[in-house]
Amino acid sequence: NIQNDAKKNSFIQHLRNSILWDEMIEDRLDSFGIKHVHIRYERLFNADADDAVANEWMKVFQFLGVGPQTTLSMLDVRN
Repeated sequence: NIQNDAKKNSFIQHLRNSILWDEMIEDRLDSFGIKHVHIRYERLFNADADDAVANEWMKVFQFLGVGPQTTLSMLDVRN
């Protein structure tokens, strides 16, 4: 179906543009020496593996210098 192909191609282009935008922002932050951390929303809440969720939250805590820095479990995250 031509309409479905057009929608699919439009969506793929949107995803490509989103990736390019993310890379541009990352480069800009780096060029100004702005400290930042890349966190994926879906890993904070919707990852398949509990370890992936806990690790993503640890990245946040390590960046902020608060909370558990090395040993965070899903029980900690849920509480």
